[in-house]
Amino acid sequence: MAAQIGTDVPTLHRALTELVCEGLITRTPRIGTHVAQWEKGLLRLGVYHSRNIFARGGTIAHRVLEAEVQKAASAMKISVQVWTDPRPAARQGTPLPAVEYAARERIIQALISTDSDESHRKWLSKLPLPVSTLAEGPARLISFDLPHFFETAAIALAKQGCRSAAFLGPFDQQSRCADYFRTACEKAGLATRPEWIEGSPDFLSTGQPQDALAYQGFRQLWRQKERPAGLVVYPDVFSPGVVMAILAERVRVPQELRVVLHRHAEVKFFCPFEATFVTSSLAEAARAMINQLDTVLKGREPKPVLLQHELIRNLATE
Repeated sequence: MAAQIGTDVPTLHRALTELVCEGLITRTPRIGTHVAQWEKGLLRLGVYHSRNIFARGGTIAHRVLEAEVQKAASAMKISVQVWTDPRPAARQGTPLPAVEYAARERIIQALISTDSDESHRKWLSKLPLPVSTLAEGPARLISFDLPHFFETAAIALAKQGCRSAAFLGPFDQQSRCADYFRTACEKAGLATRPEWIEGSPDFLSTGQPQDALAYQGFRQLWRQKERPAGLVVYPDVFSPGVVMAILAERVRVPQELRVVLHRHAEVKFFCPFEATFVTSSLAEAARAMINQLDTVLKGREPKPVLLQHELIRNLATE
């Protein structure tokens, strides 16, 4: 074939690999390369978890996201197969054999990854099928609008009379979230300080309980000589721990501190004091991922989706 079209064999292999990734041809060892049977849209979906979402280190958000994917897929008559990677995180830089086999043999047509880092993205992007993830995966087409979250939170604090704000989350001061927070504070007229941006950037890799890290982070913040008038907490895994720390420190909310917490609409938790919630929707995220994968398989160009947040005020007993 290379001789017929006047090119070299490596170039031809690269071209054929691209066609495999687009689902236009299939390659079967010792059988050959064939034009793929045309399937209109998404019928068989895979879901990959890099960790056991029901064990220590997993979060309710991951479990809810899978449930919403299952619900949305069922409504569209799409079958779903789920894999949980049993390997230690240090060995997850190569494909999970079961997922690689299912992709190669067309057992699934597309894959959703509920949580992935740079090591996963390298092999996910090489699978011969479209992949969607909320963790800025290979396509980077679906994500929560984080600048919108921080702008909404900062404006909410400013409208409540705050003149300064802190940020707690699993990030360090050089992260994009910290940058978004500082930018949002500047636009809203809120003062902030480097020592008011507290976080634990490695909490996912260490597997430490998020509640404990959030709890310790707030106590360190509140025991500083200069305290902020407002607090923004992102993401939702840090919110319950911060609530517990506020109660333990006997902070009077909202007299001493105004609080804005992130929460997924489908994952509610008890907050015994007046607070403002900025919510996102995992159901919306699940539908967006499935719809984009379906669009790709129908041969159309998918459009980027920025998932927005909704402001809910004064939920003191929910």
